[in-house]
Amino acid sequence: EIIQKVQPLSEPIIFADSAVKGACVERYDLNGDGELSYKEAAKVESLDASLLRNITESVTSFNELQYFVNLTSIPSSMFKGCANMLSITLPETITSIGEYAFYGCKSLERMDIPACVTNIGKYAFYGCAAISDIEIPDGIKTIGDNTFYGCESIDFITIPSSVTSIGNSAFMGCKNLQNITLPNSVTTIGGSAFRECSSMRNIYMSDSVLSMGEGAFKRCSSLTEISIPDFVTQISDEMFSGCAS
Repeated sequence: EIIQKVQPLSEPIIFADSAVKGACVERYDLNGDGELSYKEAAKVESLDASLLRNITESVTSFNELQYFVNLTSIPSSMFKGCANMLSITLPETITSIGEYAFYGCKSLERMDIPACVTNIGKYAFYGCAAISDIEIPDGIKTIGDNTFYGCESIDFITIPSSVTSIGNSAFMGCKNLQNITLPNSVTTIGGSAFRECSSMRNIYMSDSVLSMGEGAFKRCSSLTEISIPDFVTQISDEMFSGCAS
């Protein structure tokens, strides 16, 4: 949750996680006082992907990242392997989330993606099994390969009208996802895109969809209803394999 209270810029940020504080102070403390002030955080224009590399297993939260208000991107693999991180708050200035950025953050319970984000890299949220609620910003054009693979706690997700393609295995293994509505903008669904979404009952898509990859809905064992667009002329043998319902 974003804290709205205005803090004096010279005041030190109170970090909930001492390991994260230590890493940030070591890298970004400009006056050498052993603290990181709001002013110092605001001067950081890019994160070093190695910032947490030696403490990945110790990180439990990084909500203080919201005070790094001059950041525009989360580097590739930035939080990869932070398996015990429960929460993080991104600054609203972020426009891009790199590949593998939150790969394997299996304890992360919530992710508020800033509205300004227009690019999310492949594998960005791979294996984030505890996330139950996520909103894809309007402005994202492509949901890349394996972006939400294994996010098994998500039960609902809205695909914005800006999205034109859904990559291979993009939502594979999202076991609690129950329904999906694809906007008119989507023209391509990658192979295994919704494979093993075993709770999914309904999939709604428009005639704008021109191609669906191999096994796109394989092992969606609860699937009872799907509308196949008129322009899709070929369906592979594996497309609905294991859709017992």
